[in-house]
Amino acid sequence: MVNLDLYRVFYTVAKNGSLTKAAEELYISQPAVSQSVKQLENQLGVTLFNRTHRGMELSEEGGKRVIGRVERALRLLEEAENEVSGAAARRGDELILIASDEIFRYVLADKIAAFSKKFPLVRLKMLRVKDDDKAREMLRSGKADAVFNETPYFCEEIVASFPAGVTLEKVYLGDKKQYEKLENTAKNPKNARGKKSGAAHVCAAKLPLIALDCNEDGAAIAGVTAETAKELAAAGAGAVLLPRIYAETEIACGKLYMLPIAPPENAAGALYVAINPKSEKEKLVSAFLSVAGMKLSGGN
Repeated sequence: MVNLDLYRVFYTVAKNGSLTKAAEELYISQPAVSQSVKQLENQLGVTLFNRTHRGMELSEEGGKRVIGRVERALRLLEEAENEVSGAAARRGDELILIASDEIFRYVLADKIAAFSKKFPLVRLKMLRVKDDDKAREMLRSGKADAVFNETPYFCEEIVASFPAGVTLEKVYLGDKKQYEKLENTAKNPKNARGKKSGAAHVCAAKLPLIALDCNEDGAAIAGVTAETAKELAAAGAGAVLLPRIYAETEIACGKLYMLPIAPPENAAGALYVAINPKSEKEKLVSAFLSVAGMKLSGGN
């Protein structure tokens, strides 16, 4: 049996005629979309798209033969999901979500807005809880309905990762002068004897570091929010270690640059969501995850 999500990706690509636009709609990366299409083609044993300069076009032998049935099937499933989730949301329930301020701001904001438009009677309450033990206890006791966190540390609840391609990969960020200086150093690295060492990155200790309010002290600047840290880094005050998704806008417009400094080994990770399967609001939480494009894939 083919994974239903592969058909969702196929349909979205066909509808948009573009891998990039499909990735934006599904909140996953373009490579993840391309991989899903290839996986579906391999399982069906047929080419679904012709890749042209105009974009992705349905093939005669595969794509055009199945698109109608896939569209009808997905529409029926969406109607069933809407009926179930709508029944759970008509009572005007309250949905309590726990995450950091940064995750709410940079990852969940548009998804929360989409959910509110679809279910205006549901009151959303967002709690910023930094203590993992407190968040875990609130989830178990029913004082919270879902927790979004960088680590899957919950033992008894259902845990699922964010859709493929949306990660909290961390990078060092700084201004253009820092980037150009460090890029030159990275291209021409020398060891203590003055010979090239072949290193791809330079040491983070070469720059003053900016630490967030949740980090330990010891940096040149410490105890600031992500927004303040980005402003300081853009002004040349130092380098800040942040998930790339937090600074995509600043990187795109050239306000911040990704510095060639190797991040810590544990700096990259996915975003996880944990829910209590015993909660009376499980259907409502599932409705939120569905609107957000997040699917629970299993438990611990």
